[in-house]
Amino acid sequence: MGRFTENGFEVDGVVAIRERLSEKASEVFAPILNGAELSTDDSSVLGRIFGIVAEPIASLEESVQDFIANIDPNQAANTLLDDFLYLNGMTRYGSTPAVADLVVLGVIGSQIVNGSAKSKITGDVFNFTENILFSNTRCNGVRIVIPTVSPGDIYTLTYSVDGKPSTNEPISVQSFDGDTKEDVAQRLATMIQNQTSDLTAKSNGDSIEVYIVLRTAIGDFDVSPTLSIDASFIPVVAMSATYSAISQDVGTITSKGSGVSIGWLSVTNPYASSPSKDVETDQEARKRWYRYKARDGFGEYDHLYIALMSVPGVSFVNIQKNITSNELNGRVNQGISVIVQGGDGDEIAQAIFDNISVGTATDGLLEYFAKDIINNTHSIKLSRPVHTPIKITMSLKALPNFPTNGKSIIKQSIIDYFNRLDVGEDILYSRLFDPINSTQGFSVNNLQIGRVGGNIGIQDITIKFNELATVSPENILIGGG
Repeated sequence: MGRFTENGFEVDGVVAIRERLSEKASEVFAPILNGAELSTDDSSVLGRIFGIVAEPIASLEESVQDFIANIDPNQAANTLLDDFLYLNGMTRYGSTPAVADLVVLGVIGSQIVNGSAKSKITGDVFNFTENILFSNTRCNGVRIVIPTVSPGDIYTLTYSVDGKPSTNEPISVQSFDGDTKEDVAQRLATMIQNQTSDLTAKSNGDSIEVYIVLRTAIGDFDVSPTLSIDASFIPVVAMSATYSAISQDVGTITSKGSGVSIGWLSVTNPYASSPSKDVETDQEARKRWYRYKARDGFGEYDHLYIALMSVPGVSFVNIQKNITSNELNGRVNQGISVIVQGGDGDEIAQAIFDNISVGTATDGLLEYFAKDIINNTHSIKLSRPVHTPIKITMSLKALPNFPTNGKSIIKQSIIDYFNRLDVGEDILYSRLFDPINSTQGFSVNNLQIGRVGGNIGIQDITIKFNELATVSPENILIGGG
């Protein structure tokens, strides 16, 4: 009857079951029939009995098949997979909004409550996940003003990144006879560029914009009395107001939305945003389940992983732990560093707090707060993935059937491929040909890839555990035709 095969549990159906019953009956009664044929068609008593028996057997086999499919993630699909996930403490992710890392510039002391920004290209609205208070601490950068210039004055900047003071000497310049504010600003900006790789700076008249190279990082800034900090850059995670927002290129989310205050000066996205996602597919849900299963039941940090992946909107988690008494590779001693993609920061912080031991320190570029059972507040640090832009160059030889918009189709296929990558997933050179060959009528020549600002070539690109490879249209260069 029903049986297990390499394809799972297979059923026979009513007709096949009747045939097997007939074959068995003929075998059993053969010794007493003396060569006569046993009648098992619908006109015979046996045939009618087999017909009555076959239907409930087939129904039972189908029920067994459904049950097995319901407990096997490889077979379960649609609602059956939903049932499987539910029985194992999971639910299928619904539609998720697009996520963008923004940097907002505002006057020191001003606030933005329930803020949002808009794409100048598509008009998509991105809501800030937290309120903003502009300060020279816990910011990504500052705007420094030169109030006055007198010969011999010393202008000094000190800073820290992620709570770690700079290992460089304080960055200082001196004014000379005949110097203007613009001269001092230019000289200080140049000194910042030359003295540290942590920061970048540019002068603008009598002011300087200086910020951490990693635009999602936070730090503290201080200046000598001869300088003044009048504004700061604050990084904030924002989520699209709809579930249909597409990926936004670098520098396209620049319009102020709600929550505009007098002190809000500008906003931009230094990295391309992730697109909205549809309801989690069966394949994606299975992949997430196996991540759970691979980590389930092996220790405290494994249960933390499961808890974090259960936060709505979270699509990737990486937990780095350091159980030594010393800082290790930048990781806090006796603690953990958590990198999370997607999800609400406060919900993530609560999941971390609820699943770590007392005394375990947390490390990261962002700070959120969790509550214990008596409503005390606890600081929890975590980080978001670092966006790593990739550059792709190629030339093609078009054939007569190559579409007029073929290059645009190829670019979009590559972007779609990158949008499906996980945090920490390497870029394999050979796999890029799959999206490139999504259209017809051309041959590819001299395909090269690399990090933006680095060398390109015929190579795989290793992506760090906390990096997410991204690509934007302007970094896909297609020559030939």
